[in-house]
Amino acid sequence: MAQRDVECKKKVDLIRRWNTAESAVQQNLIKENRAVLDRFLDLQDAKVAAARQLLRTND
Repeated sequence: MAQRDVECKKKVDLIRRWNTAESAVQQNLIKENRAVLDRFLDLQDAKVAAARQLLRTND
């Protein structure tokens, strides 16, 4: 059964098609939410910088 499943997926090129569709969805979500994602990245960068500073002062 598993072999037939794999054969079918290869025959219809499912993996490539699925990947292409999923990538398009994700790229659109990134574009739609760019401001929120950029703000999140800024906050993450600030947390990492603060942690590094704490590690330097504790040496």
